[in-house]
Amino acid sequence: MEYEDDQGISRKKQVRMLSLKHFKIIKLVLICLLPVVYFLYSPLLLVVALCYCALYFIARDIEKKTNGKLKKEYRITVPKFDSVVAFIAIVITLAGVILSLTTTTMRGSMFSGKSDSQIAAEMEERGMSSSQVEQFMSRIKYWH
Repeated sequence: MEYEDDQGISRKKQVRMLSLKHFKIIKLVLICLLPVVYFLYSPLLLVVALCYCALYFIARDIEKKTNGKLKKEYRITVPKFDSVVAFIAIVITLAGVILSLTTTTMRGSMFSGKSDSQIAAEMEERGMSSSQVEQFMSRIKYWH
């Protein structure tokens, strides 16, 4: 006990936490899932990326609980930069989607607001024969 006191090791009851080994396994699985999910079912990619971002908070928790009982020279650091990059990528993607949804507009049909005779006249001006115009008009009526 005196040795533990000299080293600054706390004898408090350990709070259950995720081990560093399990953390690395989870991180490796998520890294391997990213390309697989991208090719199989890309909407699920957001879920995998969010789980990868959650690793940041798990890594902070592991560091905090592991280093709480150690001297400064023995403390460990768990890399968290890649989780931050994943979060930034999600934010940029969501901002791009929102921006594209709000700024792009659907253009109306080139025949909207025109009568059948106006459409037929325009098609004849574009060089279609009268039989082609009749076929075209029948197709338009079929779809409306």
